[in-house]
Amino acid sequence: MKHKSLNHLTITACITADAASSKKETYARFPIVHNVGPAPLFLNAVFFSNQGKKYEREIPWNKLVKGNVLTFDGSLRPNPYTDADGVTHNRIDFVVSRISEPEIIEDAESEDAEAPEEEQEA
Repeated sequence: MKHKSLNHLTITACITADAASSKKETYARFPIVHNVGPAPLFLNAVFFSNQGKKYEREIPWNKLVKGNVLTFDGSLRPNPYTDADGVTHNRIDFVVSRISEPEIIEDAESEDAEAPEEEQEA
């Protein structure tokens, strides 16, 4: 029997700060915000490069900069961590498996704009 994963998320979001990486640049971590709906959704995104594996992906560093709006596919993952005071916290990371640019939708007004009036003969 095939098992279907319910932990999948596709969102179009704005990167709110440039991506940070590990020393070996094997992953990128960056904050994103999705502004559709009554309240914005803020997520900590992580994108792994799979270096040295059969299906290697390169991190698109030129796209992971503040202000870019991209479409992200991925899943949510709990990420517990301990702060400097020894207190354990829980954070949920959005693990990105694919990054693509959103489709550009033409402005509806531009299609409905009136054509220039033809000159009338006198």
